[in-house]
Amino acid sequence: MGTCGSLNESRKLEYAVAVGDEKEGESRAYRHPQYMENALADSNIQTLFDSVMNQYRLFPHNRFLGTLREDHYEWKTYQEAHELAKNFGSGLVNLNLSPKEKHGKYNLSFLGLYSKNREEWVIADYACILYNITTVPFYDTLGEDSMKFIISQTRMHTLLLTKEKIQKVLKLKHEGSAESLNNLIIMEQASDEDRANARAVGITLYDFQDIISHGIKNQAEYNPPSPDDIFTITYTSGTTGDSKGVITTHLNFISSMVNFHLSFTIHANDIHISYLPIAHIYERYLFHYIAYNGAAAGFYRGDPLKLRDDLAILKPSIFATVPRILNRFYDLINGYLSKPTGNKAIAIKRAIAVKLENLKNHSECSHKFYDFLIFKKIRMMLGNNIRLCALSSAPISPDILNFMKIALCCPIVECYGLTEAGPVTISNINDPESGHIGGPILGVEIKLVDIPEMGYTSHYVDEKTQQKFAAGEICFRGPNVTKGYFKLKEITREVIDEEGWFHTGDVGLIRNNGSLKVIDRKKNIFKLAQGEYVAPIKIENAYMKSRDVALVFVYGDSLQNYLIGIVIPEKAEVEAWAKDHDIKGNWEEICKNPAVVEMVLNDMNRIGKESKLNGFELVKKVYLYPNMVAPGTLFLTSTFKINRYQARKYFQEQIDSLYSSQ
Repeated sequence: MGTCGSLNESRKLEYAVAVGDEKEGESRAYRHPQYMENALADSNIQTLFDSVMNQYRLFPHNRFLGTLREDHYEWKTYQEAHELAKNFGSGLVNLNLSPKEKHGKYNLSFLGLYSKNREEWVIADYACILYNITTVPFYDTLGEDSMKFIISQTRMHTLLLTKEKIQKVLKLKHEGSAESLNNLIIMEQASDEDRANARAVGITLYDFQDIISHGIKNQAEYNPPSPDDIFTITYTSGTTGDSKGVITTHLNFISSMVNFHLSFTIHANDIHISYLPIAHIYERYLFHYIAYNGAAAGFYRGDPLKLRDDLAILKPSIFATVPRILNRFYDLINGYLSKPTGNKAIAIKRAIAVKLENLKNHSECSHKFYDFLIFKKIRMMLGNNIRLCALSSAPISPDILNFMKIALCCPIVECYGLTEAGPVTISNINDPESGHIGGPILGVEIKLVDIPEMGYTSHYVDEKTQQKFAAGEICFRGPNVTKGYFKLKEITREVIDEEGWFHTGDVGLIRNNGSLKVIDRKKNIFKLAQGEYVAPIKIENAYMKSRDVALVFVYGDSLQNYLIGIVIPEKAEVEAWAKDHDIKGNWEEICKNPAVVEMVLNDMNRIGKESKLNGFELVKKVYLYPNMVAPGTLFLTSTFKINRYQARKYFQEQIDSLYSSQ
């Protein structure tokens, strides 16, 4: 289990150094202390083709891809996966399933990937790397409109997908919404009925094994990409209008991947569990980084409700997650530790206090006695083997993060990144302090641009501590930054300026040791009728500490003087409270019960006051939405972030009702 580091190490941490002169309206630029301009930490790896071939050469017999079969994992080695990728790629090439076509200044071959995380997805991804085919991932929960747009914009000919997706795609083709699409490759075995249905709309249906068999008989020579060739186009969830296709070249991807190692070290004997959507850039970067180091990756079975069971079987040593999931584990663990009474309860309270103090003063996540007595059972929940966690996608309460470090007995590093650049910053495992996202990785520069209307400038003074910081919109540049949005030059120019700085829309401050803290969102603020500016994400993060809240969307109308909240309740907690208070009915009826609504609201605002929210930041009314929302559907993105535009649109009736009621 080890420790998070030593106190002396953490005090000496220097995340970034300021360079150059300060310009009007912005901070100086900040770089990693070992910054290398346009240099890669591993000069032998310029493309993902180089990385894949290196894995095959160095780790041929290491376990690579693990698939769950009932109660155990079956593994493919790097050599086995490489052979499958070579054969699959040869089949694609010889059957001309991904023909090269002109798209503006690019000549591109496309393959769409549409499934949950599984080995066929990765084998196809590797095949495309070997034969310079650009992949276009589709989120597993993608809606029809987004699918139509992506297929149309890329003029995609072939899509790899699972059997359960066939009818959805054939429907689009039948409606004339997927005109270019004429081939589907099914990861499982296709039935005669599937093939007949496909033929009826002008689509040829292949099995995954069909392509491999064809490739075995007709081997094609590798077609290594150049660093500037496009590795993938990842479509982001837009807040309005159509999705945007983010162009990621091989150099973009590699520059983040190989320059990531100073703060996040992976060993060949590590095991990663792949459950975050692999279509999203976070999991994809991590997966390729795992493989770059010769480690193993096991896939979850595809059911989020059984993730704990999968963890217990796989016993991963690396666990990447997002705040939404870590908060749920926090509630689970807190509930487990709050059940004992008497001397055991006293011992647990003492253990938590001692470990938190050791974390603060000595950067230690483990404690030999208390881990054996109490926390070993908690580690068992996640397989009892995790040595390092990575956290990204959204802010999290420092108190929750510190608690999870001592509960899991391992460091948790916080990362910051975007689809447009991959990982940009990362915290250090030797840092006992939570609540920031570390400093820039090698090769990346960061600066903050003033936002005077929000009070954020390069001479920002924190009201509580009176400390001076640079604060403003987070901007970064480096070889990892996207070349732009596919076929959207104007929108690209809106976010990438002439000097190559990408403007994120996130608001941050640079602390004295060079670490970055995200404190706001430039566009996600609104003004209430009394003139007060409100940052809803900060409020939502506070309310997520409530055991009664699974998800919350805070909204404010500029013509009103108070906030309202749309809450997805934590079903087990709220049902238990209702039962204790003799409130009967089904789940929908419980969510409408005035006493239940009042209880949830009161607990939220108790948490809000403890979190030092101002009076105008506390919600005055809530609506309890009884249905869970899957990531990537409705108003929830694939990384568990709320799409505020979609949420407002979806709940407009409830919002109007809350504001009109007395």
